[in-house]
Amino acid sequence: MSEFLVKSKHFTTKHIWFDAEYEKIIGGGYDKIIIHGAPIMENRIGRFSCIAIPQETLISDLSLAEENLWGLTTKTVRNEINRSKREKVGIKTYKGKEISDTILDEFNGMYHAMYEEKGMPGHYLPINELKVYAANDALVITTAIIGDKTVVYHSYITAKNHSRFLHSCSEFRVADNAMKNAIGRANKYLHWNDWLYLKQMGVKEYDWGGIASYESPNGIDKFKMSFGGEYRKYYNLFCNCSFMARAYAKIRKLQKR
Repeated sequence: MSEFLVKSKHFTTKHIWFDAEYEKIIGGGYDKIIIHGAPIMENRIGRFSCIAIPQETLISDLSLAEENLWGLTTKTVRNEINRSKREKVGIKTYKGKEISDTILDEFNGMYHAMYEEKGMPGHYLPINELKVYAANDALVITTAIIGDKTVVYHSYITAKNHSRFLHSCSEFRVADNAMKNAIGRANKYLHWNDWLYLKQMGVKEYDWGGIASYESPNGIDKFKMSFGGEYRKYYNLFCNCSFMARAYAKIRKLQKR
């Protein structure tokens, strides 16, 4: 289990990742608890009531031999990875305290611009949260580079045998279709290299960070499925612990009404 305290302007949140032992997480010094990936639905953690949000995902087993992992991917994915190799797409990986504010700012800039390009403004990375993970050596950021330009970013939270895919963005402000296709291939190539890097770290369970629906997959779901992976369902638990957090939640609920 990994625990992190993240402070925002008004609240301090305890984030729990990977195999939470609920009886050990109740304490003080925070306003909220978020348990990412609880195996069962819980309506209460200790004396606190919780909202449980179900999440479907895919899990890839990185303990498999490299050739077996390669065999899990579709033929199209393998072809595009090999083409990116031939095109000499560059890969850079940053872990923990290697992750500077500049890297996070550049990642956040591309992330925000990508959603704006899609007509979905207002999306930003949770920078405070990522900085806490990085300071605790639990964050990995990987990049794909074409020429001298970074065109894809990925982020992961890791702990011992576990990793979870957190965020991804690609350079969308490209007019040339050939470059757009090259960036799409570079994204697949980066995922493959992420697998190899995390496998070398000792990670055995690679969580694709959620899918919208296993039965009716959307485009992103189908992309993740093209790398193989087994279906899993878990729950993200949100608990308001302090009086201020509970009061704020009630006010927001009334505002929505």
